[in-house]
Formats: sequence, C-alpha cells, structure tokens
Amino acid sequence: RWTEPKVLAFLEALAQSGRVAEAARAVGMSRQAAYDLRARLASPRFDAAFEGARRQGIRARAEASRARLAAARSIW
Repeated sequence: RWTEPKVLAFLEALAQSGRVAEAARAVGMSRQAAYDLRARLASPRFDAAFEGARRQGIRARAEASRARLAAARSIW
C-alpha cells in the first residue's frame, strides 16, 4: 500500500536510478504499482514530480557511465 512517506522514498529512489522498477522495488512495491499510482493520482504536479525524478535519475546514470568510461580510458 502506498503511503506518503513511501511515495516520497520512491521518488527519491527514482531520482537516483531513473528506473521505475528499481525504485519501486526499493520501497517494496512493483513497477506496475508505481504506474498504477501515477494513473490514480493523475495530477500535473505528481506527473511532473514523477517525470522529473525519472529524468534526473537517467542523467545521473549517464554521468556515472561517463565517469566510468573516463576512468577506464585513463588506465590505458
């Protein structure tokens, strides 16, 4: 069951990973439950928070990947 603290923790996890399934698992929920929550709340504010967190996570993953690549190149 989604509670306010669980929703906030989900959004934090989503902002770190950019992956809905991973963020949902981090709070003990499923990917489908996360999308069901988004559909149930269906407000511009929540949609913006959800998408913003997801995009932030995607950027964070991309930056981490670039850093790993740069570190690997420096070895060679």
